[in-house]
Amino acid sequence: MSVFKGVATALITPFSEGKPDHAALRQLVKMQIDAGVDAVVALGTTGEPATMTKEEKIDVAQTVLDVAKGVIPVIIGAGGNDTAAAKKDAAFYEKMGADAILSVTPYYNKCTQNGLILHYSAVANAINVPLIVYNVPSRTGVNVLPETFERLSKIDNVAAIKEASGNVAQIAKTIALSEGEADVYSGDDGLVVPLMALGAKGVVSVVSNVFPKEMKRLTSLCNENRYDRARALAARLIPVVDALFSEVNPIPVKKAAEILGISGSSVRLPLTEMEVRLFERNMLNVILSGASGRMGQEVAKVINEQNQSFKVCFGVDKSLSLQNQDFVVYPSYKGVVPPENAVIVDFSSPELAIESLSFAESRGVPLVLCTTGLTAEIYEKANLASKRIPLFLDSNVSPGITYIKRAVAECAKMLDDSFDIEIIEYHHRKKADCPSGTALDIAKEILAIKPNYKISFRGTDGGERCKKEIGIHSVRGGTITGKHEVMFIGDDEVITFSHSAATKRVFALGALRAAAFVSKMPPGLYDLRSVLGN
Repeated sequence: MSVFKGVATALITPFSEGKPDHAALRQLVKMQIDAGVDAVVALGTTGEPATMTKEEKIDVAQTVLDVAKGVIPVIIGAGGNDTAAAKKDAAFYEKMGADAILSVTPYYNKCTQNGLILHYSAVANAINVPLIVYNVPSRTGVNVLPETFERLSKIDNVAAIKEASGNVAQIAKTIALSEGEADVYSGDDGLVVPLMALGAKGVVSVVSNVFPKEMKRLTSLCNENRYDRARALAARLIPVVDALFSEVNPIPVKKAAEILGISGSSVRLPLTEMEVRLFERNMLNVILSGASGRMGQEVAKVINEQNQSFKVCFGVDKSLSLQNQDFVVYPSYKGVVPPENAVIVDFSSPELAIESLSFAESRGVPLVLCTTGLTAEIYEKANLASKRIPLFLDSNVSPGITYIKRAVAECAKMLDDSFDIEIIEYHHRKKADCPSGTALDIAKEILAIKPNYKISFRGTDGGERCKKEIGIHSVRGGTITGKHEVMFIGDDEVITFSHSAATKRVFALGALRAAAFVSKMPPGLYDLRSVLGN
């Protein structure tokens, strides 16, 4: 009667203007499904149900069910220190469509072990879906002992226990005594590997709210008995876990969700926003490569406007034309020492990008590489560097372009070779590289679908158009920030995908979003799809 095997996300409840933000919640659940998580938990303690009205809890549960029901198991929290109320709530959520119920131990009353057995027996008998016992003595003051859960596990629909006692020896005993009767899930993100090695079936995770793919990967490695790789990944995730539990859950994970653009960070009293001293400790120090350029200046401007999350510690640029009173600009990385929590954001030139790569790799600093016009040699260096550092590499950090790429790829799959394909890119008169990196990336998306096609760079030469060709046109003029059009041209119809960036700000925000992402990631090569959870 296992509910899931792997990772279940203990969903936060986004708030906006003091009310549950159902649009953000729907997007969060979709993000979890797309990442491949095995289940979601609505109204767990991470979701702050203790501060919600009955109507709000019902609406939140319904939102999660609307998105996830029938796709992955939906577990709904229903517990408390009143057994009668816990029974009633559990039965209610079962009728709503819950696939399982997560029930936290009674709190404050501090009942005996026999009281726990009677309490959970009553809740289990009130429902027909699986019941997951939730043991978190640091919050409730009550500890479910291994012998107690052994007895509970023999009740037909007591399917599992979420163990968040933090006591590995106790949990090992619980696993041993209940094996074959009920499952054990880790309730601590930092104990996934040791507990799954002992026989736990997965984790109910807070971290997966913001890093679902990574937690899914971790549990999959454990379930595949690939513990060498699992241990390595868990070690790289230690800073992530530490950061997300630097204050009372769910305060830090909601702040992380805000930084990554998933939802707002609002919590309800008595919880409060992250304390300034802790936030400053986790503030990212941006090394701005290409600080004198158009995009470098735009990134600095955005940071100055939104300086809660980032600060520019210094810039690097061959040109020292930028006069900035807030940070110093160096002509190279020679002799420069990165501060703690540093991340490099690079909007420079291919020549300086090579220096950024070397510096980042040698100093272990995450790198966001947004420079275009990169050579094959630089791409090779980036791939090698990503074995040692988290490295973001994408030619365009506008979220809209990522969705355009996906749409173009899907269209290329559906259309036959009778359709001609043309890409037109427009940029300002000062753009150095031609064609744009984005245009080339779009063409590569199509080539992955149609490998027998070739790219042609359109100029002034005449002649009949060849079949199985992807034409790229470049337009330069004025102050155009950036525009890309992709045309699938048939004999009697044209399908056009178009994206325009109104200002440079969208790219600056995208780069900072990527910086927040890679700063918490293990070594690897990431793009905007990784950041967006696509």
